[in-house]
Formats: sequence, structure tokens, C-alpha cells
Amino acid sequence: MKRLIGTVLALMFSGCASAPSREPLVARVEYLGARDDWAEGGRRLPPIVLSTRVDPSRQHSTFVLPLSYAIVCGAGKSDCRHAIVRTEIKLEVVDADGGEVRMRGALASAIGRSQSVASGTGASRSSVSMMVLESAALIDERTQDTEFDVTLPRGEPYDVAGLAGVVVRLSYHTPDGFGRLSEADLAPTLDGAPRVGAE
Repeated sequence: MKRLIGTVLALMFSGCASAPSREPLVARVEYLGARDDWAEGGRRLPPIVLSTRVDPSRQHSTFVLPLSYAIVCGAGKSDCRHAIVRTEIKLEVVDADGGEVRMRGALASAIGRSQSVASGTGASRSSVSMMVLESAALIDERTQDTEFDVTLPRGEPYDVAGLAGVVVRLSYHTPDGFGRLSEADLAPTLDGAPRVGAE
């Protein structure tokens, strides 16, 4: 399966933190979409990697992730149910002293028959919507907010689980000479099995 690496569909907003980091960082967000029992390997799309630079004037980041189509079936791929999943994550660097980074944030996940996401502002603002046919059985219709506050070594991943099998893997890295993630850090690592933080 080809792996997709990109920075599209990520909306990044900045603000001031009460305890800014002393050195520049790059926030890395890896996103694995919802479970799809009809797809090979149980996923419709491979994971994507998004990133944004973090410095003393830009401590907050918001990523509105691509919509995901979920299909959950019973044994033998029978009694299948469908849903659209929307995922958004907000991050803040609380402190970055030495080799450790304290981050806190929240993952907002919504599942239902239809969902939409918007990007851009003003004349460049656009939106994307997806929906499940009325004739299809629905997995669920609800929202879930997961908050976290963790301290990790630079480069150490932290996984947060969304609805219907969505996984978001978070980490902070020292930027390369161009202020970006290194080539090695751009490679996706998720295979559908969360490591830490996810339930």
C-alpha cells in the first residue's frame, strides 16, 4: 500500500502560551482514518503525516483532519454498518525544557450519517462534506472529546484514539536545518495498533 504524506487539510492557528518553549520545535501529527471492514487491511486510506513549526510566538496548533468513512461488519462481512467520522485536534506546548516536551490538548471526534469540514478564510474558504445513504445502517451518532496532558521525550509518540478506530499519533521534534521535520520523521508509522494513550 502506498503511503501518503501531506500537509493538506490541516488548519493551524497560533496563540501565546503562558510558558513558551525555549527552542523551536516541530509538532508532528500522524492520522489514521476510521476502520473499514470492506477495505484490504481494514483501512480505506493509509496514514498521513502533518506538521507545523512551534516557536515562542506560536505555541497553539489546531489540525482539522480529513473526513473518514467507517464500515463495521459482523462475521463474514455481514450486517455492515456505516458512518462518517470527523476528527479535530488542538495542541499546546506548555513547556519544552531540555529533551522533554509537555503538551496538552484535546481530540474532538464526531460520528454520524453526515459530517463536514471547512478550511480557509474569506473568499478562499471552502468546505467538504460526506454522507451515508439513508438506506444504510448507521454505526452510531455521537461526539467524543478526549483531553490529555503529558510530558514526553522529544520524538516519543503519544497516541489518542478517536471514534470508529481513528488514531492520532502526536510527537514533538527538533527541526532540521530548514525548520521542518527530518526526512526520517516524515515516514508514517501507524498500522492501526495504538501504542500509548489510546484506548
